[in-house]
Amino acid sequence: MTIDLGGLIPDDEEDDRFQRAKRDFEEQRWRFRAFPGLEYARALFRLMCDPEKPWHQRALAAAALLYLVIPLDAYPDCLPGGLLDDLAVILAVVLSLSDLVEPYLEEEG
Repeated sequence: MTIDLGGLIPDDEEDDRFQRAKRDFEEQRWRFRAFPGLEYARALFRLMCDPEKPWHQRALAAAALLYLVIPLDAYPDCLPGGLLDDLAVILAVVLSLSDLVEPYLEEEG
């Protein structure tokens, strides 16, 4: 039984929506250059897009990335130190999924 995640799981790497989302993510990456956990966020994005991983772990990665990009935060990003809560969420998810995220972090370097 497959759970429908509203079109978030691409049928294959050639899916137009998947390629468009991937391209948009890469083009908008410059906005988060000041974010110290960027490599962890990119690893979570790769984990989220991997259809071989369990859906609940991919959903956790997606939730952390949504918290990063949605402007409603516990502590607004426009204030000094505003990205600290985003970093805490990303790091908490990376630590909880450390065995799964590690191969994606190694792809970075």
